[in-house]
Amino acid sequence: MPTRTIISYDDTANDRDALMLGRVLAEAGSELTLAYVRHTIQPEREREQLEEHEADELLERGAQLLGDLDVERRVVVSASTAEGLKSLAEQEQADVLVFGSDYRTAAGHVAPQHSTQTLLEGSPAAIAIAPAAYST
Repeated sequence: MPTRTIISYDDTANDRDALMLGRVLAEAGSELTLAYVRHTIQPEREREQLEEHEADELLERGAQLLGDLDVERRVVVSASTAEGLKSLAEQEQADVLVFGSDYRTAAGHVAPQHSTQTLLEGSPAAIAIAPAAYST
């Protein structure tokens, strides 16, 4: 049975690094899911539809960069990125959560982002952190 991997993605440089690490895991047989955590639901219908559309487009760009237009994509709404991804990992029975390094990390080094650090202390899945500038 293949491992199930969730890649945390928000279209930042460090999350593009996470995509590349996810690609390596996929080449080793893992099933991937791209996940984006939105932090609010808009009370106005039009604004909510716009935010939903923007989230879908963000994940579409991630799928294109990953080179897998058929990759599963999930938008999670949670006030906390860590809690949203933890919940998704539990629902999906994920084996691995992939993150990019903190944005201040020197190229080739690894440092957990805040959400990653939180999940290191209680994630239902293993945590993988891509080195900074891994995608370049």
